[in-house]
Amino acid sequence: MAQLDLVSGRLHFAGIGNVSGRLRTGGTWRPLLSQPGIVGAQAQAQASVPVQREPWRHDSLLVLHSDGLPGRWTPPDDAVLLGCDPAVVAAAVFRDAGSAARTVGDDTCVAVLGGGGVHPQRDSSGAGSACPTP
Repeated sequence: MAQLDLVSGRLHFAGIGNVSGRLRTGGTWRPLLSQPGIVGAQAQAQASVPVQREPWRHDSLLVLHSDGLPGRWTPPDDAVLLGCDPAVVAAAVFRDAGSAARTVGDDTCVAVLGGGGVHPQRDSSGAGSACPTP
């Protein structure tokens, strides 16, 4: 689960099972760690799940994904791509994560949340996107 608090500028992340994440803030990617297990089994054992609290800025980008994405995927660092709509970033992550040796699984899910910063590839009318097509 990820919760964004815009008032305090904090992202709260607590993961169990097959969901992982990476957070980009200030040009640096950091992993968000999930605990192994199954949500229902964890609830029955009444275990607490650690919550990571990370700063959230206008340039932050959150990528959450299921375990269908290879564990060693490389986050994008292309400035134009990172300024695109989060759906375009998610499609590019999905596209770029696979290889001939390790294809992306059929149960793969990628979700991206952008920080709400200015998109440099758009003019004031919202037109003029330089975003690549995945």
